[in-house]
Amino acid sequence: MELNDQDVLKKLDRLEGFEEGGTDNLYERETRTVALESGERVECWVYLFCDEAYAENNGIEIPGGDWRKFIQKEGALR
Repeated sequence: MELNDQDVLKKLDRLEGFEEGGTDNLYERETRTVALESGERVECWVYLFCDEAYAENNGIEIPGGDWRKFIQKEGALR
């Protein structure tokens, strides 16, 4: 799926509480290269939590960054 529809992007921004140029966003939006299950690498928009100290103190570390493998291994969120 290619996200080139600005209306869809605006809806995702609203869902994440993101306002471009906003100073009180909980998330920043940027493009990142991600790997699909097929191994194909694609560019996509991601939302990154802005409060690094909160994330370090309260977040869940995902070894290797693969959420799906983490959930399969752990069975559920703690």
